[in-house]
Amino acid sequence: MKQKLQSILESDLLENYLMGNTSEEETLQVEKYIAMYPEVRKTYDELQENLESYAKSHAVPVPDGLKDRILLQIRKENKGGSKFMRFAMAASFAILVSAGASYFFWNQNQNLKEENTVVNNKIDDLQEEMREQLEDVRNQFIVLQNPETKKYKVTGNTKAQELKAVAYVNPVKKLSYLNVSKLPNLPKNQCYQMQN
Repeated sequence: MKQKLQSILESDLLENYLMGNTSEEETLQVEKYIAMYPEVRKTYDELQENLESYAKSHAVPVPDGLKDRILLQIRKENKGGSKFMRFAMAASFAILVSAGASYFFWNQNQNLKEENTVVNNKIDDLQEEMREQLEDVRNQFIVLQNPETKKYKVTGNTKAQELKAVAYVNPVKKLSYLNVSKLPNLPKNQCYQMQN
């Protein structure tokens, strides 16, 4: 470890770090060593002091009136800043309108997605209902077209004289079909039954 410390202290890595000439990886490495090792910290502080002394000894004096010229220039730019403020306000307003429109369209999109889901569910229900109806029609066709099917006319007894229906029964396929042409209403506590 001492050998590695010595190699860092003898290299120009600390000087480059002070001048801002290190890569991101080198910067992290130097900062780690400065935090972990007092010897590296001490050398870094000395280099920093030397650099500061050098900068002070070679500093160029500030020309007289520079501060006043800078302040005057800032005041001039601030007067022209009202134009900038108008543009900034217009841009802010445009951003707000754009954000509002974006939210509106996003909300519309969400509503359309929900409606699309409802419509798709209804379509699925209708397809299932149609499939069941087609299955019923197919079974009716099988019953009606089969030579084994027997046809029975159903008429009402004395209580249900208006009843008129035709029953088709296929004992081989164990399918039946009832075509009711007239069916009188019954009280709630009664129901229709077929008997042989």
